[in-house]
Amino acid sequence: MTDDEFKSLCLEHGIALFCLHEPNGTYLKLSAACQRITGYTADELVGKNPYDFFHEDDKEIIEKEGHIPILESKEDVTTTEYRFRKKNGQFVWLRSNARAFKNKNNQVDYIFTISADVDEDKRKLDIIHKEELLLEEAGKMARIGAWEIDLETMNLIWSKVTYDIHELDFDTPVNLEKAINFYSPQDRDSIDAAVNTALTMGEGWDNRYQLITAKNNRVWVRAIGRAQTRNGKTVKLFGTFQDITQQVESENEQKALIEQLSKQKKQLVEFNQIVSHNLRSPVSSLSALIHFLEKTEEQAERNEIIKNIKEVNLSLNTLLNDLVDAVKIINDTQVPQEDIDVGEVIELTKKILDGNIKQLNAKINFDNTAWQKVMFPKLYFESIILNLMSNSLKYHSSERDLIIDIVLTFEKQKKVMLFTDNGLGINLQRYGHKVFKMHKTFHREKQGKGLGLFMTKNQIEAMGGTISVKSEEGKGSTFKVIF
Repeated sequence: MTDDEFKSLCLEHGIALFCLHEPNGTYLKLSAACQRITGYTADELVGKNPYDFFHEDDKEIIEKEGHIPILESKEDVTTTEYRFRKKNGQFVWLRSNARAFKNKNNQVDYIFTISADVDEDKRKLDIIHKEELLLEEAGKMARIGAWEIDLETMNLIWSKVTYDIHELDFDTPVNLEKAINFYSPQDRDSIDAAVNTALTMGEGWDNRYQLITAKNNRVWVRAIGRAQTRNGKTVKLFGTFQDITQQVESENEQKALIEQLSKQKKQLVEFNQIVSHNLRSPVSSLSALIHFLEKTEEQAERNEIIKNIKEVNLSLNTLLNDLVDAVKIINDTQVPQEDIDVGEVIELTKKILDGNIKQLNAKINFDNTAWQKVMFPKLYFESIILNLMSNSLKYHSSERDLIIDIVLTFEKQKKVMLFTDNGLGINLQRYGHKVFKMHKTFHREKQGKGLGLFMTKNQIEAMGGTISVKSEEGKGSTFKVIF
């Protein structure tokens, strides 16, 4: 076979379409692949301008990126992809390489193109692209991002959503150390251990962690990691991040709601016990007195019974008013809050209790160096300070001058108030479970209704806070309020 015969076979049976064009693009010659790719015979296209067959959306691209650069000698060879309308009216994707042939005057005599049918490749790429877009959109909606690290090169790759979760610009380089530093301090030991286990044993992980983003926001993520091993050695780690902040917050809200409902249930049980216990006797007594009143005809005896009825009635009214006051504050989270200056409330309370303070020669120390103000209902806060200070004054020790220390501090980033006195103290081993109950008192020699600490506890808890007490009989007490 001669070289010319071989070239002829290539032109006749090759999968590529070879074309010779005039400078304006008109077809001069076409190889035999023309009919297989376009449906037209070579004779049907000779003398035709290919722009008549290009897709309207592709004409400008072909001209700017392929035709003009060749004519103006800006490029030796150009490559363009475009859609060509076949004889059956359908479009096929072609990839064409073009080259100019010039005469002695450096003018373009011919343009030679080699075109390949890339329709199947384009369709596959289009499907892949659509799938990638679909996955990307699904990832955005579900806030799920991917990551991968090659342990041989230590090259870490993050998906776009992973960057978004970390609130980091997409073109910012990251490495394993930087990635781990995004975890909150309390979670770093846990993720370090998970990564080391994956490296040494090939085991993955699926845990919840808190991240501190590049913009210093805290987000919760579900982090899944898997190990790829080769010959028993881990060579790659890969996995996903899912932003579950809303889910965690919702779970926390549900947990708080359950705790609140449990507390309400407990309080309802307590109220039921209080009502049944405290009302039974006076109601029973009232019924008996009315019965005696109906039976007796002696005026003096009737007057005595009526006097007793009035006393029972007064006792009932007092008890009911106490219960109504307590009910008003339980879980009353709708009460308006404002920025309270603690020092101002303490000074106001000292003026209200000035007589008792002077009588006992009491000393009140106040330390507000840590913080000064707190968001709280003013009515509640004034009541809390008044109850705590009144208790300290009421239950002072006769063996020493009363000293009250009020300190504002922080505990785990929460505002805390410590209210300490050197009074009689409480036997917590005996009464600890009753300190904040209604109608409970712990010193028989002191008069009291046992309502102040009950109301104080409910006012604090209604606003999401807590109160606890440490006390030693004969030495004093410290109440800790966490807002």
